[in-house]
Amino acid sequence: RRQNARIMNDQELDGKWTEPYTWSPRQRRKALSLIVLTVQNSLLTLTMRWSRTKQNGSPYLASEAVVMSEVCKALLSLCFAALATDRNRFHRPNFFTRYFAATRDAYAERGSYVLLVPAALYAIQNNLQYLAATHLDPAAFQLLYQMK
Repeated sequence: RRQNARIMNDQELDGKWTEPYTWSPRQRRKALSLIVLTVQNSLLTLTMRWSRTKQNGSPYLASEAVVMSEVCKALLSLCFAALATDRNRFHRPNFFTRYFAATRDAYAERGSYVLLVPAALYAIQNNLQYLAATHLDPAAFQLLYQMK
């Protein structure tokens, strides 16, 4: 249905913009997510650049950082999978039983091995990201990183 648009005069607009705008809980969550992701990406860029270019200490290999971040992500995701599994499924419903069952189930499916190709490409991309953070200034790196 198409509505007719009309121009409002000053008297009609007076009461419309004086009331404070209230955000719904969904809009608040969206705004908070946007703010957190913006801060996280900015801090990631700055800390990556700082850690790669600082003068004191020995430099680390980018591949070590990538492997350690992937191991941490795998452990966290398996912990979340263990917490999400049903406790009644096992005769001993402790966390470690569910953790090892989630690990076994994650690698038991045939389709899970197809994900090795994107995972390898992602690891290469992360290594190149560390290389770019070393050689570019933070503003250029952030701009190019957001354009990917």
